Amino acid sequence: MKTYLALRAIAAAGRWNRLTQGHIPLGGLSCSCNVGFGSIAVADFEQDVLDYLYTKHGSADELKRIFLLAGHSNGSGGSVAGLLQVIAQNRTALPQTELLIADLEKSLESFEEIHGGTGSR
Repeated sequence: MKTYLALRAIAAAGRWNRLTQGHIPLGGLSCSCNVGFGSIAVADFEQDVLDYLYTKHGSADELKRIFLLAGHSNGSGGSVAGLLQVIAQNRTALPQTELLIADLEKSLESFEEIHGGTGSR
């Protein structure tokens, strides 16, 4: 299970890296990839994604430790890439970690869908 979670974390890090190079169109419009007016960089949502994950999963002691190792505490700091790196390098695999990755994958899928991607995993 540890290797499986590490592979999922690495795959999610690749997806996040690719997504942060893009944008989200504003105003409910579908993306025509005319970057600029009416869009926000995906990277600008990073702290929101971390805060969401921490709020949902940070109460579990082991996951709180993972967030701290990734530099995220009390709703600030850290990075998605750092969080995924800590998960990939973690020596223990817990069911809570799998739930955390699953929620992050759903967030990544949402960004992909908004931009018009297929949401592949």
